[in-house]
Amino acid sequence: RTSSSVSYGSICSHSPGIPSSPIRTTSPVCNAESPYRVTVLGCGGVGRRSLTHQFTTSQYLGGMDSPFSQGCEHELRVSVHLDGAETALEFITPQDNLNLHAVTSPDAFVLVFTIDDRSTFERATDLLYELRKMDYWTGPVILVANKCDLVRTRGVSTEEAKSVAMTYDCKYIETSVVLNHNVDELLVGVVSQIRLKATPPGKSTS
Repeated sequence: RTSSSVSYGSICSHSPGIPSSPIRTTSPVCNAESPYRVTVLGCGGVGRRSLTHQFTTSQYLGGMDSPFSQGCEHELRVSVHLDGAETALEFITPQDNLNLHAVTSPDAFVLVFTIDDRSTFERATDLLYELRKMDYWTGPVILVANKCDLVRTRGVSTEEAKSVAMTYDCKYIETSVVLNHNVDELLVGVVSQIRLKATPPGKSTS
């Protein structure tokens, strides 16, 4: 990560200058090209915002939310340097957290559920069906099983989640924001999938 910024929608009335915020707020990153827009969806409590906040820093945040994160629709921008090239991403966690059309012209979707709550998995599966079979969207999608540290209360098996991901042609990864497990790998996966889809046919990509 070379730079990051956080911008909050007008629905959020908090001031961005609160010192206790775990995320460093700066002016928006200026890039020659517009950032790729990534919509992050999932049921309440699955950790969408904690996950995206962790993207902005190499420091371990321990799953701690920003004081702005509750009830706010916001955008978070991060620039990733990978394989000698830089890619700017804008992660958007809409307040309408299960609406596939809440964000205009997204470049990718990240659908989050938790391994200890089967209902969040079933809702994520419904979103995948709607996205692929009803909207016929062919862009990158990553299905994320968060809170994989809660092994004892697990309600969704890895095999079942992988099977759903394969059915709907999307990538699957298990993460834990609390343990900072696979968070960087998810970020790399988002960049890789966007680059893969953006590569013209016939051109090789790493």
